[in-house]
Amino acid sequence: MSRFIYIDESGISYLEPVTVVAGVIVKDKQWRTIERYINRLIEQYVHEEDRNGFIFHATDLFHGRGKVFGDRTKYPHERSHEALKALLEIPSKFHLPLVYGVSFKNDLSPENSTKATRRFDACKNQAKAYAL
Repeated sequence: MSRFIYIDESGISYLEPVTVVAGVIVKDKQWRTIERYINRLIEQYVHEEDRNGFIFHATDLFHGRGKVFGDRTKYPHERSHEALKALLEIPSKFHLPLVYGVSFKNDLSPENSTKATRRFDACKNQAKAYAL
């Protein structure tokens, strides 16, 4: 039996004190059902004219930003939060294992670093979080 792992990261800016990588593990027999469910959520929360190539992004839903959810006349904040909650229920609804890694950053003081060293530190923290 195959497994698919869908992961994403947060906190890669040098000013954020923590880098987190999190995701779900999906069995090969589950992914079509979950894909259909997500497509139904898109039909429910995204107007037809905005669906072509659409992908949910939690930050857009939470903050009401982005090409689609940034338009408050079509997508009120309450609606985008409702969509985010529906997405967050997916692991529980489909009994998906969650995986995550957390890396706490040591030094956030930009005055003693260069852009290159901050980028390198971000890469190290992201790699550590992925490895965990």
